[in-house]
Amino acid sequence: MTTAHLTEIRLNTTSRDVQADLRHGGLGFHRRTERLFLPDGYTAPRTNSTGPRPDLGLLWRLDTTRTGLQLLIQSTDPPDLTTIPDHYGTTHTTELGPYLDHLTTGQHVHYRLTACPVHWARDKTTGKPLRNRIPCTGPDITHWWTRRAPDLGLDPYTTTTFQLTPVTGVADHNPRMRLPLTRYDGLATITDPTHLRTAILHGIGRAKAFGAGLLTLAPPN
Repeated sequence: MTTAHLTEIRLNTTSRDVQADLRHGGLGFHRRTERLFLPDGYTAPRTNSTGPRPDLGLLWRLDTTRTGLQLLIQSTDPPDLTTIPDHYGTTHTTELGPYLDHLTTGQHVHYRLTACPVHWARDKTTGKPLRNRIPCTGPDITHWWTRRAPDLGLDPYTTTTFQLTPVTGVADHNPRMRLPLTRYDGLATITDPTHLRTAILHGIGRAKAFGAGLLTLAPPN
């Protein structure tokens, strides 16, 4: 049985704490989401440079909805919402595991993903891949997702992309960090529920600590 929780926080944009997090973009919510799980001193092993997030199954995404801004947080265990400042927003946590366990081949879903699409740079003379990765541009932004989705257990038949504000700042000793973000929306058919569950639980692509990688599904309208 899959263990996962999805927490929705409908942000109160008049809150000074929310405004401060918004000013810092991905870095602000990176810190905010970690605080929901570390108030008592988290001591589990740090598996990589993203800190405790892989151990917590922690992913997040900032969405613009018809009713305002919404912070989505996915985690193995529910967050400690008592650590959220007063008037930060209204919260709701649901168990995601039962839904993921009942995904079926052939099921049609609406998907949403915020991702950081990049590709390997290539030598202009030889065409060989270089060691550095560069942001996708133009049609490559859509191709990044349509190439990747089948290996994740999804066959997208519609895809719409929205360019989001890049995450900039200082992180991991990188004084000029700039992470381009794209939101992918569309309809898809599930082709492999097992692979899809893994992708949802572990996240997709880079910059997971900064608001990328969280894939959510919903019934088609």
